[in-house]
Amino acid sequence: MFARMATFQCNPEQVDELKTKIESLMPEINSLPGIINMSCMWRKNGQGVVISIYRSQRTSIIAAPKALAILGGLSELLNTTPKTETFENVVFITPNCHSQ
Repeated sequence: MFARMATFQCNPEQVDELKTKIESLMPEINSLPGIINMSCMWRKNGQGVVISIYRSQRTSIIAAPKALAILGGLSELLNTTPKTETFENVVFITPNCHSQ
């Protein structure tokens, strides 16, 4: 498995719009090649992170242009360009769960 983590800063006055916008992108996100999981979390001040888990580094590279285009739909809510890091090793510690 392979992971990408992107940190971002949302406009604090638009943070309530973030969840709605992300939920509208879920079908496209779930169709990304090799995607296992993508989670987004943020604070009231707009600081946030997106963690994406892919089957392999190869599938993450294949998915990258489409993922950037999809997540580009959030750009009107962001103050800065997200900063991305990658990780070659992933271990799931808890069972898969879904938001309530």
